Amino acid sequence: MPLPPQTFPPLGDGSIATYDWRELSTGKGYKTFYGTDAVISDAGIGAGEGPTALSLSEEALYSYNYSTVGAAAALDKDFDITFENPQTIQGDIYLNIPMAFYTTIGPVNVSVNLDVKLFKVSGGVETQLGVTLGGDYLRSTPDNSYSWFMFAGKINVADPVVFAQGDSLRLNIISNTPGVSNKFIIFHSPVGFGTTSIILSTILKVHVPFRTNS
Repeated sequence: MPLPPQTFPPLGDGSIATYDWRELSTGKGYKTFYGTDAVISDAGIGAGEGPTALSLSEEALYSYNYSTVGAAAALDKDFDITFENPQTIQGDIYLNIPMAFYTTIGPVNVSVNLDVKLFKVSGGVETQLGVTLGGDYLRSTPDNSYSWFMFAGKINVADPVVFAQGDSLRLNIISNTPGVSNKFIIFHSPVGFGTTSIILSTILKVHVPFRTNS
């Protein structure tokens, strides 16, 4: 009798039932994670809005804040996702991070020093995956307006990295924007809220390759 159809990938310990896309040259399955922001607790009566936290999500969720702004100072933000089952990551991780410069003294060239890193976090200890991306970026920015761009990067994880139950994958973004009138902005709205004729996308994506059992 004919064999029943096989689920891709074969289910087992740590397997992901579905992938967003598959790299045919390597056979790896990719999941796309979205940067988002959500309220995490009550601030109390008269204390204003409740605190929020950034994270990575498998779903394109609404984000409470669609952007994070660094004004005349360093910005250091983490986007985490925690795995409830063991997983193994290996291959090229692709990053799409929408960003913008803003100034109140334009038109002027606004610069930012940018570092983008990925970490495995286990028991509170960070282990960097691959190289640091970034450098010094300069954009001509109009007065009281935005200069938007999409940061597109690739970090190769050459050797298999095993994530145990409870371990996290972390995207870390650090920037330093000189000038009290200049701002650097990271967008993280998975459903595209905040998109305008100038801000072409607010969707932050991390495409991660997982080893499959196939």
